[in-house]
Amino acid sequence: MRGALRVLIYQFKDEGIRKEVPQIIGDIFYDLARIYAKMGKVRKAARLLRRHACMGGGVFSPPGYWQEDEAFQNCRKSKVFLKIVGKLPSPSSN
Repeated sequence: MRGALRVLIYQFKDEGIRKEVPQIIGDIFYDLARIYAKMGKVRKAARLLRRHACMGGGVFSPPGYWQEDEAFQNCRKSKVFLKIVGKLPSPSSN
């Protein structure tokens, strides 16, 4: 996965869409987090969701939008998930 991200960054570094690359990568992390959450891999899903937020995810979405996603409903009961994701913005922080 890291190799694919490096290729993506390298490929678009000289073009005019350089500002969109973090958003694209953030979307990839969000989709992977949803997949891992549905598979029941809570820790991996939480780490990918945190990376999604760090890469500029949620620019077009309000804070806490991931909490409404049905893929993360079972993960929200996990203490590990809440510990890793706990510092992300929530809807009440607006």
